[in-house]
Amino acid sequence: MAILRKIGQTAKVFYIFIIFALARKPQKMENFFDLAQRRRSVRKFTEQAVEQEKIDKIMQVALMSPSGKRINPWKFVLVTDKEMLQKLSEARTHGSQLIAGASLAIVVMADTSLTDVWIEDASIAASYIQLEAEDLGLGSCWVQVRNREKAEDDISTEKYIRSLLNIPEKYAIENMVAIGYKTEEKFPHDLSSLQYDKINIEKYNCLDGEKAEEPINSTNATKPTDTKSAKSHPYNKRIVLGTLLVFFGLLFFVKRLNILPESISYFCFSLKSYLIYAGVIFMALHKFGSRNLRTGILLAVIGLIFYFIDFADWIWITFNIWNYWPLIITLIGGSIVYFALKNGRNK
Repeated sequence: MAILRKIGQTAKVFYIFIIFALARKPQKMENFFDLAQRRRSVRKFTEQAVEQEKIDKIMQVALMSPSGKRINPWKFVLVTDKEMLQKLSEARTHGSQLIAGASLAIVVMADTSLTDVWIEDASIAASYIQLEAEDLGLGSCWVQVRNREKAEDDISTEKYIRSLLNIPEKYAIENMVAIGYKTEEKFPHDLSSLQYDKINIEKYNCLDGEKAEEPINSTNATKPTDTKSAKSHPYNKRIVLGTLLVFFGLLFFVKRLNILPESISYFCFSLKSYLIYAGVIFMALHKFGSRNLRTGILLAVIGLIFYFIDFADWIWITFNIWNYWPLIITLIGGSIVYFALKNGRNK
């Protein structure tokens, strides 16, 4: 009986070991939720090198990461050389030593002159790198660089890495991602232990000691004093339209009376093509700001109006039709401006 009891205890221990091993065995990700649940920071790696095919996939995912206005300010430096990995592991007094044991380190940086959200763009790209590494069965760990120091040398971590990897000053380094094969498989996140209390519905629920922002009373709010935020005229568009009509009407009325010398008249009306070209260029640059789009449309419209009135004037001259139509345009434009200003006072 004692022998049977020992055999039973041994079998029980062996059974528990098998269940434990199966529970920690990596499984193929079926969906993003599964991927997010299983991704954990890994700080110890095996000696196995990461295959080039997997590195290529990781970087393809990084290049597909979201970016503000699709400017893509980020750039990456991939390091696999063991000697350089050792030097990178010394970039911080604490927290970077794990890079020495990794097979790959990806330095994530961004051109700060292109966008003011480079930190967000670089961070999203680094997160995509970590998620794809997990999906490929690799481990990864984020090593912060921005706002960190190499204490013993009294220099910033960023400056130290920049000198090692020949990185120009215009690129700010956000972090490094250490990647390699895991020495162990960590348990996935326990859904029952997630901090659900951090989720607020509709409004934030203040905790003890927290004070909410005072509600803004729109009637008593301080009026803006700067010109950028000042309230525009209620009939702004009408005033602009009327002013353009007055301008063009007067210009062509002067042209019909031959007040302008022929050289000046030719110069003025030869600008119409260049206005359209400039407008098209500005519209093509609209991805760098909505102001470029508005400027381009305005320039193109002015150029097209020049073309239209020039053509109409040619018809009037050719068919000997009444030549005082610019005066009518001027009166119409003046009336639009007058009534817009008058009605605007009552708003």
